Amino acid sequence: MVPLFVSMGKRQRLRPQELRALIAEKLHLAQEELGRVHLFDNYSFIDVPEAEADRIVSACEGITLKNRPLEIKPAKKKGDGPKDSEG
Repeated sequence: MVPLFVSMGKRQRLRPQELRALIAEKLHLAQEELGRVHLFDNYSFIDVPEAEADRIVSACEGITLKNRPLEIKPAKKKGDGPKDSEG
């Protein structure tokens, strides 16, 4: 399983089951194939099978949830921030 970043969270009233259902429906997957949803105030993470991660990101491009654009992309690991090019 790998985490994907989701551009909605608790403040947008995102519920884990809504996110799982949306992804499962879009990709014709069983909701049980998707892992845990980690909700934060303004964003979330969802654990997905590594083999399906790229497909999920591509399939969810440009979708909306609750009349808001929803961005799903690979999560960055801690410390993967912008690099200082002046080094």
